[in-house]
Amino acid sequence: METQHPKSMQLILPELRRRLVTPCGYLTFYLHLIGGVVLFGGAGVYYTIWKSHGASADISIALLGYFTPLVGAALLEFDMEEEPYLRSFGIFAFIIFIVIAILVVTTECHLQLGFSCLGTFMGIAFWWVAHGLNTRFQDVKAQNALGGDTSVELPKSSDKGWLQ
Repeated sequence: METQHPKSMQLILPELRRRLVTPCGYLTFYLHLIGGVVLFGGAGVYYTIWKSHGASADISIALLGYFTPLVGAALLEFDMEEEPYLRSFGIFAFIIFIVIAILVVTTECHLQLGFSCLGTFMGIAFWWVAHGLNTRFQDVKAQNALGGDTSVELPKSSDKGWLQ
């Protein structure tokens, strides 16, 4: 008898939930998110806010220039996934962000700022989900025989006295 494989619609929500929850305990993930994505990545936005004295049109365009590369980085992360449904999710999200970017460019001043803020918050959340399972953000690596990777060599002791 042939076994039925689960459908991708059954798999996507638990996978997204896992990607959302997994990085919550890792300090390295938060430091990359706050330091790299929000502070350094948003430096141009902060400069525009300061220089334009709060002009919403200028801030909207600065946010458009911020969230689009952020989404692009997350899309590259989803594109490297093995499961086709995750790559399809990335393309679906890309379409949504294209619509938001078009709305930013074509709407009036205050709506433009609203769409830019929406795109920015969704872009940061999309980055979070895309990088949620990335092992470079897992800052606790097991070094003992009870949970480490069995294919790597054990760490050497710096104490040379016991070898003699």
